[in-house]
Amino acid sequence: MSSYTRYLTEAGLTVDLIEGHDEALREMVQQIRGKLLVAELLIGLKKLDLPGSLDFEQAKALAKAAATAIQMSKFGYVVIIASKMN
Repeated sequence: MSSYTRYLTEAGLTVDLIEGHDEALREMVQQIRGKLLVAELLIGLKKLDLPGSLDFEQAKALAKAAATAIQMSKFGYVVIIASKMN
């Protein structure tokens, strides 16, 4: 985070607010994983028809990797508000 604030400061901005939202990112990844599961079930029940090129295993692996990265604090979501110094 310090590198982002340094870049902004070096660009002549003042950092007014830094707000972490890792929980929102965690929830989004969980929602994606849930939707992948539902889509896979609907395809299996012949209730949903998607292109055969869609790779659910890869999508699930990516979502799982994202969840793991968030848990290990490798991925995060933050809002930074900066303003121009006068």
